[in-house]
Amino acid sequence: MKNMVRNTFLLFFLFSCLQAAAQSREEADKKIITEKVNHFFEALEKKDTVLYSSIVMPDAQIWVVRKLNDTLRNPMRSFSEDFKRLAVMKETIEEKPFKYTISIHNDIAVVWAPYTLSLSGKFSHCGIDVFTLLNTREGWKIVSTVYSVEPGGCAEIQKL
Repeated sequence: MKNMVRNTFLLFFLFSCLQAAAQSREEADKKIITEKVNHFFEALEKKDTVLYSSIVMPDAQIWVVRKLNDTLRNPMRSFSEDFKRLAVMKETIEEKPFKYTISIHNDIAVVWAPYTLSLSGKFSHCGIDVFTLLNTREGWKIVSTVYSVEPGGCAEIQKL
């Protein structure tokens, strides 16, 4: 009986340690992912193409969800196109997320971030950014972004 109680306690203790290790790894990954997304916004504002390219996979894509005159538009471009456009842009992009919701499964992560965007201090729109990241040999990298452009949807988005 003593052995059974001891073995049960030992199993419970090992399971608790494994659970704690998994939670601490997920928390560490969330911190790194948050830093990557923050670097993304920093690179936009500073027009830092070196920082931008360090956090994004080379063939990463950007998708836009925008409604114009009751027509939904979903253009796609590559981050490499954005690098070129960012470097010569006259306006300063100031994109500010309200909060991040991060989901991780093994080496895949998704970040949901409601945001507001201004160009050189002038309000442009609100929207939702959705980043997909992969944990690569070089660490977490953005592989795609989908974002919405909602000039009149800020009140609703701020509630999310």
